[in-house]
Amino acid sequence: NVVGIVGGNECLPGEPEACSRPVSVEQLIEDLIYVKRGLAPDARQTVRVTSAMSMVAAVREHAALGRRVAAHCDVIMVNIHPFFAPAPVEEAVRANLDASYRRLIELYAPTGKPLLIGEIGWPSAGPANGPAVPGVENQRRFVHELIGYARTRALGIFIFEMFDEPSKTDAGRVGPPWGLFDRNARPKFALPDWN
Repeated sequence: NVVGIVGGNECLPGEPEACSRPVSVEQLIEDLIYVKRGLAPDARQTVRVTSAMSMVAAVREHAALGRRVAAHCDVIMVNIHPFFAPAPVEEAVRANLDASYRRLIELYAPTGKPLLIGEIGWPSAGPANGPAVPGVENQRRFVHELIGYARTRALGIFIFEMFDEPSKTDAGRVGPPWGLFDRNARPKFALPDWN
């Protein structure tokens, strides 16, 4: 039932959410090669291996990081968070995400590999990040616009995230409330039609 393996999530030095002990690009490449070699031949035909890069690694550090990691991935996966840009919710999808996506296409289309958004979402509570204001209504608007955008472009996305994580305080007061559902599995708003 496995269709993909993500080796590392914003784990390179300088990425905004880099872990406390980031790995070098050489180590990440070695890890991706190790994962691919570990797959049975029949699984290697269907299981895609990738790493989730931030926009920093994928775009700003394209030559040093993004291009090198992409060469060892079956799918190019990048996390995009317009909230941290910071973009107001009115511009988050049609301006910020669209510009980011077009830049990624420009850089990675020559690889011939599919592009996938690994994390994207909007918080339902917490402090504002300049013009980016959390709230349930803003989260609803963002998610509905995002689904429409992704659908018209046949773009694969992973919405960040399914449930709130109350223990996630490392991102300040805005860390816990990114879920489409609260911690008790109640939807925060009417979800869009996913078909």
